[in-house]
Amino acid sequence: MNDDVPPDDPKGLAPEKALDAVLPDTIRHKEEFLSALPAGYDGPLDWGFAQGAFPLSNGRFASFTDVDAIVERRGNFLLCESKSWGCEVPIGQSILLDALYARGGVTILFLMPKGAPREAHAWNQKGFRDGLKHEAFSAVTPTALNKYCSLWWRYASARPWRP
Repeated sequence: MNDDVPPDDPKGLAPEKALDAVLPDTIRHKEEFLSALPAGYDGPLDWGFAQGAFPLSNGRFASFTDVDAIVERRGNFLLCESKSWGCEVPIGQSILLDALYARGGVTILFLMPKGAPREAHAWNQKGFRDGLKHEAFSAVTPTALNKYCSLWWRYASARPWRP
């Protein structure tokens, strides 16, 4: 957290402050980040402490990534990742999501755009909705997303996942 954040602004988002002064450099799309704060958001985390800590063999460095939402039920996980229209999943995040999905017991729901999603696609874990990895949904509504999540919860409740 920025040390010069006033005490009456615990999230560090005082409107009079420039975005660059409030949010760490590890947040690449600052305006977009502020337009869709995650549930329970309690302020920015400057991941700079890990800069250079994860060397790769090609001379570059791996870095942290995030997931927009995650819920666990009896060893099963439902992850949600939202992106704005035309925004691709970064390569590092894509590698992470592929690896988590491949481990099993993980369903990933991609939502577009941020805020009020209108399209979605899912990587359903084996056993849930026939394990379809690229199930696409168009004309998504909050009711439809709620139904999908409820179906996943019932599935996960009845089938504990074990590696």
